[in-house]
Amino acid sequence: MKFMADVESGIILKLELMEGKDKSRMKEFENEFKLHTAITLRLAKDYFGTSRTIIVDSAFSSVDTCQELLKNGLHFLGMVKTASSRFPKAYFKTWASDNTLVRGSHKVMTTKVSTSSSTEAEIFAVAWKDLKLKTLICSRGTTTPGSECKKLRHRIIEDSGKTDTIYYHLSVKRPKVVEMLFNGFSVIDIHDHYRQGSLALEESWQTRTWWHRIFSSIFGIILTDAYFCYRLEYRRVHHGNMMEFPVFDDFLGSLAYSMIFETKKSSKKQRTSTGPLENDETREQV
Repeated sequence: MKFMADVESGIILKLELMEGKDKSRMKEFENEFKLHTAITLRLAKDYFGTSRTIIVDSAFSSVDTCQELLKNGLHFLGMVKTASSRFPKAYFKTWASDNTLVRGSHKVMTTKVSTSSSTEAEIFAVAWKDLKLKTLICSRGTTTPGSECKKLRHRIIEDSGKTDTIYYHLSVKRPKVVEMLFNGFSVIDIHDHYRQGSLALEESWQTRTWWHRIFSSIFGIILTDAYFCYRLEYRRVHHGNMMEFPVFDDFLGSLAYSMIFETKKSSKKQRTSTGPLENDETREQV
């Protein structure tokens, strides 16, 4: 499955099942664009024209994807690795090979792409020198200083025959656009860690039936989204104070209890109601 998630909450907004080459060729945008661009456009279609920013990982990032999203009223931010057509990757590699550059330096190049027959838009290629060179393509962002990237490091020391490990943080400067990328870059990975690491329905429910496996994955997504939704609302109500916010396992336990017992209580109340539901709208509200 391929996912689209909301960066602020972490909630999955849309997913697409990967069904093989034959069925993929029948889907929208497949005949016009490469696979990674077509998938991105299908997932983002509901948000065309909203000027939102789509943040993608390197598997879906390219100049073509950026240009097509701009044509459809969306901005783009992604890291370029293999899909480097029309991207100045070789130039950035030469720039980063300069040993006088300090770690955290960045370089920006700008060009214009057509978004319709009569209009053009600017897109930006950004290189950020970390331990490994990071290259980005975007249509929104700024290179003003962002928060420093803090990386946990350790060093082993020996003193009087004793070995000890010292942990410390290494801070690397980065522009705001790089911070934006990494703040949204890991949202789906974090969702996967909750769903597959802690919950892990696919492991506890042993089955060889494919639709059971699909159901367990989607049900796991729903449970994880419920937790993220509760976290978002809890943060708003408590003005950012998350000291007493339950961990994921405790939330799942409370949710399971309420689904088993409290739903049963509410169904009894419904059976003792004075009359039938009047219409579909009332039924949905109940």
